[in-house]
Amino acid sequence: SVNFQGANLARVNFRETDLSQANLQGNLSETNLIAANLKEANLSGAIMKHSSLRAANLTAANLKGADLSYAMLNEAIAKEADLTKAILIWATMSRTNLTKANLTEANLTNANLTNGILMEAILKKANLTRALLNGVNAFDADATEANFDSANLNGSNLSNIILKDANLRYAQISWTTLREADLTNANLFQANLCWSNLTRANLTQTLFSQTNIHETNLDRADLTAAIWQNIEEKV
Repeated sequence: SVNFQGANLARVNFRETDLSQANLQGNLSETNLIAANLKEANLSGAIMKHSSLRAANLTAANLKGADLSYAMLNEAIAKEADLTKAILIWATMSRTNLTKANLTEANLTNANLTNGILMEAILKKANLTRALLNGVNAFDADATEANFDSANLNGSNLSNIILKDANLRYAQISWTTLREADLTNANLFQANLCWSNLTRANLTQTLFSQTNIHETNLDRADLTAAIWQNIEEKV
C-alpha cells in the first residue's frame, strides 16, 4: 500500500485513484478525491479542509480526528468508517452512506447530512448543532448524549434510535418516525414534533417544555416520569 504519511498533498488531483489501504496522514486540504477508492485507508488526523470526496469509497477507513471542515462528501460510501472525534463543521454529506460508521464525539456543527444513511451508526456525544438531517435514515443508531440543538430532523426515520440524555432543544422533528426510540431523559425544550410517530417510544423522564406536539402519535409510549411544561399544539 502507498505511504504518504506526513506528505503535503494539498490541491493534488486524486480523482478516481485507487488509494485503498494507503497511509494518508498528511495535508489533503482542497484535494480532489472525487470517486477515489479510499477503502481501509489511514486518514487519522489528516487535514482535509475543503477537500472533495464526492462518491468516494471510504468503507472502513480510519478518519479518527481528521479535519474535514467544509469538505464535500456527497454520495460517498463510508460504511464502518471510524470518524471518532473527526471535525466535520459545515461539511456537505447529503446522501452519504454512513451505515455502522463510528462518529463518537465528532463535531458536525452546521453539517448537511440531508437524505443520508446512518443506520446502526454510533453518534455518542456527537455535536450536531444546527445540522441538516432531514430525510436521513438513522434506524437503530446510537446517539446517546448527542447534541442536536436546533438541528433539522424533519421527515427522518429514527426508529429504534437511542437518544438517551440527548439534547434536542429547538430541534425540528416534524413528520419524523421515532417508533420504539429511546429518549430517556432527553431534552425537547421548544422542539417541534408535529405529525411525528413516537409509537412505543421510551420517554421516561423526557423533558417536554414548550414542545409542539400537534398531532404527534404517542401510542403506547412509555411516559413514566416525563416532564410536561407549557405544551403547545400549533401548526
